[in-house]
Amino acid sequence: MVDVRVTTGEAMDDGTTRDDDETVKEPDEHLGDGGEAAKFVGDFKSLAKEADDSLAKHKVMELDNERPLKAVVSQDVMYIVQKESVIDTSDLQTELECTKERFENCIIKKETEYAKLWNDWYKKCNECKYDKISYDKAYKDMQQKIERFQAKLGDLKGKCKNTSFLSDTQN
Repeated sequence: MVDVRVTTGEAMDDGTTRDDDETVKEPDEHLGDGGEAAKFVGDFKSLAKEADDSLAKHKVMELDNERPLKAVVSQDVMYIVQKESVIDTSDLQTELECTKERFENCIIKKETEYAKLWNDWYKKCNECKYDKISYDKAYKDMQQKIERFQAKLGDLKGKCKNTSFLSDTQN
């Protein structure tokens, strides 16, 4: 087996990225049909990266959800405070209701985006889970074939020694 290091990034609350290292076992190329196993590992790493990217997008979207809401409230409050002509409380109430409506629309939009990202990430995780099961089964089958071939090779070597011994005694 060959160890392959996979680095994945995770978005943090402050906008930076944290890298995690993960070691993935990849079969040696000289152990039978390693091309398929290597392709599978490559596909698996690709799906894992996509899932990590999707999760990072999800975290960024959560932060993006908070920032516009805070900005909208700040702008609206500043506008109302700076507007000296606002004396009538009914105007203030109307502006507050409009701000609340914009707030709610923004939240609904972000929740929809969040749900889509979550569903995409969940599908990728399920794909990875089934791919790993297939990979483990294929790897186990390959190991059993190798063991059978090694046993046959040992038998053949034993027969070769026995045959050479018989030919030496016949001379």
